[in-house]
Amino acid sequence: MDHHQDKILSFLTVADFWSRELYGPDRSRESMSRIVLRLAHGGQPADGGNPLIVGPPGKAGCLVELRQTHDELEVEQHLPCLRKLTIEKYLFRKWCVGRFDLPRFWFSDDELEFTSTEQAYFGQMGWAVSSPPKAAAPSPPEAASFSGRPSVMPAVIQEMKRRAEAREMLPVLSREAKHLADWIKQEMPGQQTPTPKTIENALRALFKELRNANPQ
Repeated sequence: MDHHQDKILSFLTVADFWSRELYGPDRSRESMSRIVLRLAHGGQPADGGNPLIVGPPGKAGCLVELRQTHDELEVEQHLPCLRKLTIEKYLFRKWCVGRFDLPRFWFSDDELEFTSTEQAYFGQMGWAVSSPPKAAAPSPPEAASFSGRPSVMPAVIQEMKRRAEAREMLPVLSREAKHLADWIKQEMPGQQTPTPKTIENALRALFKELRNANPQ
């Protein structure tokens, strides 16, 4: 079942179908909760990105509380509020730019490629653009570089910034890089995962900057 014709879906429908697409039809409740938290944290403005706008206006107070935690068990407590929330397709599409491949439960093959007008707008906003391959396209070969799919890097940078602000960033870069590599495998299955050493080299300068700005 797909929702290609739907212009708006409930928050929990998006979380349900996206988690099934990423983790399989028999995905666990924890896997769905993980996607709920991803969507909740997506509502925070990020450098070089845009927040996910969830409606209706004034009804998303539970998301503010969920952004304070990464505990999947707490999602259950907010289900009554989450059931009232909705996400518009075009806003979700814009939010995915530079973060995640567009999920196929909501977007047809023809919608996976960003138009030239969209790419020009995203470029003006400074957002990294990654048009994912169509469903029939072969997966790219495993590579040792961080270039892989462009959508991985912004998500990793955002996660490390979040961890630094929450005082969760590890004090040693090699350990933080290992954690981020494991995080990619867990949060973005199917994406090409760079090695911890590659992450370490790519984010060395940012790590020093965040460590100095957020001393533990």
